[in-house]
Amino acid sequence: MKLTHLLLAVMITAIWGVNFSVIKLGLQAVDPFILAGIRFTLCALPALFFIKKPDVPWRYLISYGLVFGIGLWGLVNLGIKTGLSAGIASLLLQFSAFFTLLLGGWVFK
Repeated sequence: MKLTHLLLAVMITAIWGVNFSVIKLGLQAVDPFILAGIRFTLCALPALFFIKKPDVPWRYLISYGLVFGIGLWGLVNLGIKTGLSAGIASLLLQFSAFFTLLLGGWVFK
């Protein structure tokens, strides 16, 4: 692995690690759902210039963005605002992959 690739991996990991602490700071001034909306809007705007629109109707894209972007992250932000520590919120969200695997195994057996 090249040194630049290793440094990029460390930088991305650091950004992900700081993510929940920055959310906690942002929640001191902004509503949890508004913060989620701002976050994903700022992420989506540059992507519009680099990523081709999938071949699905706009209503599906907007619905997905509202549910999984603002809905999910709004609830995570709400949990942090009501007292859940940023570290526990991060762990719970990362465990969602395992919960999905277990639920999928149970539902689709």
